[in-house]
Amino acid sequence: VRAQYLKDNGYKHFKEVVNITGRRGGKGHIGGIIGAYLNWHLLMLDDPQDYYGIDKSKDLYLFCVATNIQQAKQYQFADLANTIVNAPCFQPYIADSKDHFLALHTPADIRRIAAFEARGIRSSRLIASLRNMAVTSNSKASRGAAAFSVMFDEFAHMLAGTGGARTSEEVYNAITPALDQMGKDGIIYVPTSPFTKVGKAYDLYEACLEQTDDGTPAYPNMMTVQLPSWGPYEDWD
Repeated sequence: VRAQYLKDNGYKHFKEVVNITGRRGGKGHIGGIIGAYLNWHLLMLDDPQDYYGIDKSKDLYLFCVATNIQQAKQYQFADLANTIVNAPCFQPYIADSKDHFLALHTPADIRRIAAFEARGIRSSRLIASLRNMAVTSNSKASRGAAAFSVMFDEFAHMLAGTGGARTSEEVYNAITPALDQMGKDGIIYVPTSPFTKVGKAYDLYEACLEQTDDGTPAYPNMMTVQLPSWGPYEDWD
């Protein structure tokens, strides 16, 4: 039912994927594959800003969000960066690679750089339209950005219901509008081990399972996966 809904309504993939998997269960690895696929899709558009009607001066971002920068860099972002850097097909497009940042030249960027160099101009600004970043839950980096994906690492463990800047509800509401310019092609990925039945991660999990009166999914563009860890089984049931 969900797959048919996506096909009928012009989606290439689910809008939101909530992956409830215990420790060492591979959720970060799956996120790396998802992120690599999204980056590759944009590269193959040649000029993604033109395709989506976005100003050519605006770069496109994938944000890996976690409670602190060490977690943001070390887990989901690292899985994403390793997937891309180790794939031979991405090698011609890699512009910059750090422990918290990975930038890719699109084919249109490569032509722009060549045009500048032909005129004897060396730009001091990094010309790389696809930018993958590890950010903290209270980071201001996403404000005003155009994002093609947001990944919330261990989202169920983010503070909930306290009214502070780091609550999961506030973080989600602050950063997800950055996806608006991508329309149906933006994706939210929530890889997390289960924790309390409070907060935005659990709300998203329940929304994925919600059904209408006739038994069809209430939110058919959302998907949840629930798998055990390699260690003791963790569950929200």
